[in-house]
Amino acid sequence: MQAFLHSRFRRNKENDAARKIRRGCLYMRKTMLYANYHTHTYRCGHASMEPDEAYVKAAIETGIRILGFTDHCPWPYSESFYKRGVRMHMSELDEYIASIRGLAEKYKDSIKIYVGLECEFFEEFLPYIERYHEMVDYLLLGVHWRKSEEAGEISSSNAVTPEHLSWFSENTIRGMKSGLFRYVNHPDHLFSSYPVFDEYCEKASREICKAALETHLPLEYNLGGAGKGERGGFTGLGYPCPGFWKIAAEMGCQAIVGIDAHSTEPIYNTARIERAVSYLRSIGMEPLRVLEGLE
Repeated sequence: MQAFLHSRFRRNKENDAARKIRRGCLYMRKTMLYANYHTHTYRCGHASMEPDEAYVKAAIETGIRILGFTDHCPWPYSESFYKRGVRMHMSELDEYIASIRGLAEKYKDSIKIYVGLECEFFEEFLPYIERYHEMVDYLLLGVHWRKSEEAGEISSSNAVTPEHLSWFSENTIRGMKSGLFRYVNHPDHLFSSYPVFDEYCEKASREICKAALETHLPLEYNLGGAGKGERGGFTGLGYPCPGFWKIAAEMGCQAIVGIDAHSTEPIYNTARIERAVSYLRSIGMEPLRVLEGLE
């Protein structure tokens, strides 16, 4: 599969480079990020078909010194339910880990590479989360549903009522308190479609931030959401949500910038990274440089 992807990627490389330039990406400009721990792969089904190695090369070219892969973890869904486009299939997990570990060895003199997974906190699948915690270098908490999507509930990107905000903030906090995760991906994802930053948003934000302080978990300023916002992709507040981040700054939470790369383009988009770092500094937050133990 990787050989096929390399061949396909080479055929489109010149067009991809041209698109980066047209989008305003500064291809050879060095990034402000020392580490990015949030990188996906084609296996999730909604990322670019670029091979894993392309992300490594992009990180090296832009000056990233630590690259962590955290593709969406598989869950034990029935074959009749599983649909390509959200997460890898359970059968792909071992190959994913082997691929990233192979790249870590191949590029060990140029960049430090870690393999992880982005997981929801599904209490019904807690044994799987604990198993993944042992299999990979680290886990990131990324709440998109409070129960498995096989259960048929709405996703956090469609939260539009105060009750929805409570669902997802409470699930996020339970995940944070589990002790299984290194940081919280897009903690403000639940505001994607919510229309206005009201008292319910403030309550959810303060509860998440309070839990972050209690658990000593950084909160991610997510550049995948920043890119979607630049494209006008949200029907509500979207994320990163300024109301949330002002509360996080006020309460003294720790921020970390995550590219949330589903292609190499946002790695090369150093201008977006600079804007994120500058914004966080403007509200009194100095983004975390590295995660302890994943230096």
